Amino acid sequence: MVGVPSELSEDEVKAFVVPEPGCHLDFGQLRTWSGERLSAFKVPRFWQAVEALPRTPTTRVAKHRLPTGHPPGEYDAEAGVSRAKDGS
Repeated sequence: MVGVPSELSEDEVKAFVVPEPGCHLDFGQLRTWSGERLSAFKVPRFWQAVEALPRTPTTRVAKHRLPTGHPPGEYDAEAGVSRAKDGS
């Protein structure tokens, strides 16, 4: 999870998920699951599926190399939908 700029205030939380091959992601279910286990302010607003997480030479996640923008296909929990692939 990383912080991404918010339109209104401080950063929002964004989670990156690496799905298993052939697995269908339901970001709504992931958000519900995390909401049952995390404090409300820790539950990510934005969710993005990625093929792999960037790694440092010591195999830690290179958070500074994760995208901070809002690409097509990203799930926005406040809107309850994924951003369209065409950017709308």
